[in-house]
Amino acid sequence: MNCRICRSKTTHVFDGLIMGRHPTEYFRCPRCGFLQTGEPYWLAESYRNPITSTDIGMMARNLRLTELLTAFFYFCADRDGDFLDFGGGYGIFVRLMRDVGFRFHWEDAHAENWFPLPAEEPPAHYGAVTALEVFEHLPDPVATLEQLLSKSGMIVIGTELIPDSPDADLKDWEYLSVHHGQHISFFSEETFRYLAARYHLNRYTDRKSITVLSERKLGGKADFLLSRRHRTLLFLFEYAKRNLHSLLDADHRKLLGDINP
Repeated sequence: MNCRICRSKTTHVFDGLIMGRHPTEYFRCPRCGFLQTGEPYWLAESYRNPITSTDIGMMARNLRLTELLTAFFYFCADRDGDFLDFGGGYGIFVRLMRDVGFRFHWEDAHAENWFPLPAEEPPAHYGAVTALEVFEHLPDPVATLEQLLSKSGMIVIGTELIPDSPDADLKDWEYLSVHHGQHISFFSEETFRYLAARYHLNRYTDRKSITVLSERKLGGKADFLLSRRHRTLLFLFEYAKRNLHSLLDADHRKLLGDINP
């Protein structure tokens, strides 16, 4: 197969069984380090439930990401601008970030937003777009990245990076998530390094699961924030929160106005 990222010829590294009944192969790109399944013919079945029933860590991840990205956007983005959570799922992260004080918008083609937002005209351009637990689901990650770059010059991607281990050992990598079959694209640091160079972007990463691609140079503060331990992040989160104005009450009033104009 050709690589979904750079179109180079890939190498077969191991076989897998999706959802206990769909055989597939996994291929690794020697040029950009990307790992992918074979043609994902099982996706219609795996998306009968958009959010897999085994994802019991959703709330913990959203709370952790709220702390991290509150601090990051407070110091590295236009905190008074508009933000978009692409593939926002049930809307948990959007609601948490609006509660802090960031004007976040929600977009998802598959899931329902459990936390309705006031009717707002979406802006033509966003200060930043987040795509958290999205890129591992994409059959064409490059097309989606280009779509997001048309909306913003800063893209925050949350996807677990391929461990630095032999390809043969990746067969047992939990993030393959063969039990639900929705994860079909897997990124290494090398993959994002390639994409940053291709689109002339600056890359910042925690080297685990968060990658920021930015047209604007963010300097050392971006690396500092992404590498902080929980205790430091919590302090920075509380500092930013004290200096922002929550949208919770304003959103509530607008929603009441929509119901009773």
